[in-house]
Amino acid sequence: MTSGVTRALSVTTCRQRLLHVLSFVDEEAPVVPEAIPQIVAESSCRMNHELHYASLETFLRRDHAGLLRLNSDGATWLLEYGRPPSRWGEGGAGENPPLRPWQAAALDEWAAHGRHGVVEAVTGTGKSRVGVEAALEALADDFSVLVIVPSIDLAYQWLKAMRKSGIKSVGMRGDGADASFRSHAVVIGTVQSLYENPPTRPDGGVLVIADECHRYGSGQWRRALHPSYRRRLGLTATFERSDDDGIDFLISYFGGPTVYSLGFAEAIRDGIVAHYDVKRVAVDLTSSERSAYDQADEVVRDCRLQLLAAGFEADQFGVFLKQVQEAAEGDEDPTIEDLARRYLKAFSSRIDVLAGAKAKLSAAEQLAPLIRKSRGALVFTSRVDSAEHLAERLRRQGVRAQPVHGELSRTDRQVRLDWLRIGRLHALVAPNVLDEGIDVPEVDLGVVLGGSRSRRQMIQRMGRVLRLKKDGRRATFVVVYARNTIEDVTQHAGDEGCLDLIIETADSVEDLDLTDLQAAARRPAVVTARIAETDPATGAGTGVTEPAVDQLVALSIAPAAGSPADLVDHLERLAHLYAVGALTVDEFSTAKARLLGLQATDSP
Repeated sequence: MTSGVTRALSVTTCRQRLLHVLSFVDEEAPVVPEAIPQIVAESSCRMNHELHYASLETFLRRDHAGLLRLNSDGATWLLEYGRPPSRWGEGGAGENPPLRPWQAAALDEWAAHGRHGVVEAVTGTGKSRVGVEAALEALADDFSVLVIVPSIDLAYQWLKAMRKSGIKSVGMRGDGADASFRSHAVVIGTVQSLYENPPTRPDGGVLVIADECHRYGSGQWRRALHPSYRRRLGLTATFERSDDDGIDFLISYFGGPTVYSLGFAEAIRDGIVAHYDVKRVAVDLTSSERSAYDQADEVVRDCRLQLLAAGFEADQFGVFLKQVQEAAEGDEDPTIEDLARRYLKAFSSRIDVLAGAKAKLSAAEQLAPLIRKSRGALVFTSRVDSAEHLAERLRRQGVRAQPVHGELSRTDRQVRLDWLRIGRLHALVAPNVLDEGIDVPEVDLGVVLGGSRSRRQMIQRMGRVLRLKKDGRRATFVVVYARNTIEDVTQHAGDEGCLDLIIETADSVEDLDLTDLQAAARRPAVVTARIAETDPATGAGTGVTEPAVDQLVALSIAPAAGSPADLVDHLERLAHLYAVGALTVDEFSTAKARLLGLQATDSP
């Protein structure tokens, strides 16, 4: 049977105000019932949350005189809420580094809010460590822990993080596994595997860690957030009403919007993520692209003016767009509904034109010298076909590049990420698979081919590039945009494509002349990239070797080229390295020529 605590927590909106009321009853008992509305009115919290009066009923009881006192559920709730924060960072037996100040502060705020709340921190700052510390405390208090994630890739990352922290009883739900609290103290599962039957305990002694919690507020996914869980921690890069469906449910479930927020400005200032510079590259649309763009743009502008006149949000574009999406799904005024649908259709058409602009792919191709010079690059596109096409074009320019996207298997994605990590690849070209929940190797260059559909997506892309570098080096973003469009950050604020997020926290912003890059590319250069040997059968790496073409030849002819059969075998190995993107066309040709030359020298 569900306890009174469980029922009340499912409807309580503000835990701080509930604490005020229950503490009053505890200290002043017995209390006349007529005093409660006044105490509720006098209670407050810093976020101005509401307190549902009905949620008090399950915490109070009437004595024989009709006066109010706390019942056992109320006493338990106060005890749980009043538990002091832990000495964060001291609870594990693993090898974690010391907590960053922001992580400890976020945990303190979460604990002060009754161990309910959402921690919002931009990508790359270490949100998962906050969750691990909360889990260590919960386990010490004899709680079970449930971690909800949106993908199996992220589930395995959490599994690794938990074990690194010394937590051994960790099980998986999803990907063929079906762990429960009967078998494991910690269960990590995808929301898809959890929503129909989330694990529970009769006493509600569960800490739920909802990673990427913004995903779980609407539809069937919200069922994974069981009302019985007594501790609740949401983690996200952005917790915005303009980006999220079901935000009201999440606010109610976690007891308010956020208990702690960390943005890029603070993270850069405090040395949590890298400083960075922005290089702008302007391109022109073709005549057909311009015509299609202008037609869509005219509809967007006309519909927007009419929607603003009808009372839609004027200042915050994200809020405006959310209102339009809601109106398009159904509005009491059919004229508004039609305007909203026309706006969204034209808005999408305009984005499609910008995303597929031919000049952007050409510009990205001309960035090859800069990509080769980087110590790892991510090139962000908007579509899978664009990622595949651009990766091929970059390889023709001497860049060891591979696409990575959701149509690849998890193994293939991980292999390519590993290749970038060890230096076999210069760059990964990705649509949105790197936006959320993927452990991306350390890189220092991000190439953004235009704007983003949401602020969250842009924040996640920025975080992939701005992770703090071990040697403290800076990062660079190259923003390729179409002139005289909503992407043009020299004419617009950039909020419609979220490019303003990149511009506003950069140390410097300047235009990049692609002709200078091409001139530099024509100068002779020594190839010094590091690569790793590959098992031709599996593609698995067998160790990092020293630099490029000469090493590739040594790698290919080992142990020696002594027979035609050996030569064929070694040429096949070279061809395999080229096929998987570990060699450029020039490197493959040079290595093949040297191999054939060595074979000719050895021939009688």
